[in-house]
Amino acid sequence: MTRPFHRVWAVAGLVALLVVPATGNGSLASWTDAEWTTTALATQSFDCGTEEGYAAAASGRQVDGTLLGTPLGAVAEVQGVENRVDSAGAEHFHPVGAHDLDPEDRLAYTRATSLSVGALSGLAAVALPRIDAALPGFATGALGQYAQVTALGTATGATGLVTDRSGIVTIGEYGAATPPAASTISLGETLPVIAGAVSDVGLEIGAVSALSRVDGCALLREAVWGIEATRAVERDYDIAGLQLVLDAPALRELVGVVESTVTALDGSLRGLEGALGSAINGAIGNVLGLNLAPVATLAVQQRGSGVAVTVPDLGAAVAGLLDEAADSEGVVRLELREGRIAVDLTKLLSSGPHGLNDLPPNTELVLDEQVVNALAGRVDAVLQDWVSTVVGALTTAVGGTRVSIDLAPTVMLGILSSPRPIAQVRIGIDADLAALTGEGSALATGIEVDLTGLRGLGPIITGLLGLLLTPLTSALEGLGSVLVSAIAGVLEAPLGIVGTLGTTLTGLTTTLVGAVESVLAPLPSVLSLQVNVQPDVTSPNPPPAGPPSYHPATATATAQYVVTALRVGIVAPAGSPGSLTTLLLGTATAGPVTLSDGG
Repeated sequence: MTRPFHRVWAVAGLVALLVVPATGNGSLASWTDAEWTTTALATQSFDCGTEEGYAAAASGRQVDGTLLGTPLGAVAEVQGVENRVDSAGAEHFHPVGAHDLDPEDRLAYTRATSLSVGALSGLAAVALPRIDAALPGFATGALGQYAQVTALGTATGATGLVTDRSGIVTIGEYGAATPPAASTISLGETLPVIAGAVSDVGLEIGAVSALSRVDGCALLREAVWGIEATRAVERDYDIAGLQLVLDAPALRELVGVVESTVTALDGSLRGLEGALGSAINGAIGNVLGLNLAPVATLAVQQRGSGVAVTVPDLGAAVAGLLDEAADSEGVVRLELREGRIAVDLTKLLSSGPHGLNDLPPNTELVLDEQVVNALAGRVDAVLQDWVSTVVGALTTAVGGTRVSIDLAPTVMLGILSSPRPIAQVRIGIDADLAALTGEGSALATGIEVDLTGLRGLGPIITGLLGLLLTPLTSALEGLGSVLVSAIAGVLEAPLGIVGTLGTTLTGLTTTLVGAVESVLAPLPSVLSLQVNVQPDVTSPNPPPAGPPSYHPATATATAQYVVTALRVGIVAPAGSPGSLTTLLLGTATAGPVTLSDGG
C-alpha cells in the first residue's frame, strides 16, 4: 500500500540527510519488535528493527531514459546513485565517487551524489539545470540523488532538491527552497513550427522530487505470517511545475506595432497646436477670400492667448500591457517582449487540489484534440482581450489630451479706407479631447460668431455694396459651423490612428492564432505525459508500456518499489531518425529486500 509521504527530517552530520539511519537509535518508522519463527526462509525470526543479515538495494536518479536515440544510462554525468548491501553486510555502490553520508554506521549505508548535466549541453533537444556542488556537502539549490540501505532490511531511494534546512525534500506545496531553473525539452523537430509566428515548441519542467522507502522485514513477515505491514512501503513525488512553451516571434511584432503607434500618436497630438491654428485660420480665411473689390476690402484682427495642447504620457499608458498578458485562471500567459506563449499544464490538465502532486499512480495527463482546441481558443481569447485593453488604454490616454483655445478674431470690412468691424468671433475652449469629439461634443458651445456689426451697416452702405454683401453674409452666418467642423476634423485624427492600430493588431493576432492551431494540432499524437509512475501498480490506472521497469516479489524477496515523478514520451515523426522517445524525471527505487544475497 502506498501513501502520500510529505515529510522533512532534520539530522546531523556532514550534510543534512534525508533519513535517520535505521539503527537502534532511530528509524523511519516505529516498529514493535516481535519474533516470528518460520522455516520457509533462510531465517527463523522476523525481529524487525533488530535482526540483521538482510540484503537490500535502493537508488535515486534525477533523469533517465532515451534522448535522441542515446540511452541516458550511458551518460556518466547524469547517472544516478545506486547502493546495495549484501547479506554479509558488505556495501556495493555506484558511482565510485558517491559521497558516504554515514561512514561510521555499521548497519546503515548511505550514498548521495549531486546531479551534473553538463554533458547534455551537446544534445539540442534538452537543457537541464547545471549543478555545481562541491563535496563533501551539497550546494543549496542542487538536485541531490540519494540511496540508503541497511542490514536491518530497510531501503530508501530519493532524488530532489537540496535545501539548507533539511536535506533532500519533496518540493511542490511543501517546498522550503527556490527550485533551480526549469528543464526544457524541445518539440520543434516533431511539430510543424512556422517561421516568424511560432518558431519552436517545448516543455519546461520545474524541479521534481521522488522518494521510495520499504521496510522489507515487515513485508516479508507479512508474506509469511499474514501480519499486516502498515506503512511498510511509502512512495511520494512532487513536480514544481510543467509548462508548454511556444516561441512566438509574432508577439514581439505586436509590441513593435504598439510602440510605433505610440510614437506616431505622440507626434500627432503634439502637432495639434499648429494644426488647430491652421484650421481656424483657414476657416476665417475662406471669408476673407471673398472678392468685394473695388468697393470694399476684408481683414481680420486677432486677439487672445492662442492655442495650447497638453499631451499625456502615452508610453506610460501601455507600458504595463506590453510585458505580459494572461487569462484569469493563469493557464495561458503571453510573454510579449520575450516572444513566448506559456501554457501552465498543471492548471490545464489537472483537477487535483495540489495540481500535479498527490495524483493516483500512473495518472496520464490527457492532451487530446478537445484539450488542444480549447487551448488554442484560450490563446485567442487572451490575445483578443489584450488588443481590446491596449486600444482602450490608448483611447483613454488620447482622450485625456487637454485642448485650450482662446482666440477672438474680428472680421473688418473696409469701405473707402474706413475699416469697421462686421463680425466678432469668439473661440473659448478648455476641455479634454474626449469631450470635444464624438457624440455630445462640447465644441459648438465654445464657438460664437457675433454679426451685430454686419447687420448695422445701414441702408447707405448696404446700397453701395448691393449684391456683394450676399455671399459675405452667407459666409459669416455659416462661420460657426465651419469652425466646429474644422476643429473636429483635426481632433479626430489621433483617434483615427488608434482605430487603425486596433485593425492592425486584430489582423496580426488572427494570423498568430492560426499558426498556434497548426502547430499544436499534432500534439496529441506526439506527446505523452504521465505522473506518479509506479510500474507495479495496476489500479486505478495500468502502468505505461516501457520504462520504468521493476523487479517483482519472489518467494524470498520483496518487490522493487519504483516511483517516477514525471514520464515524458515523444513520438518521432514518420521517417525521421532517432528522436527522444522516453524521458524519466525524478525516479526513486527501494528494494528488493531479501534474506539471502542471491549472488
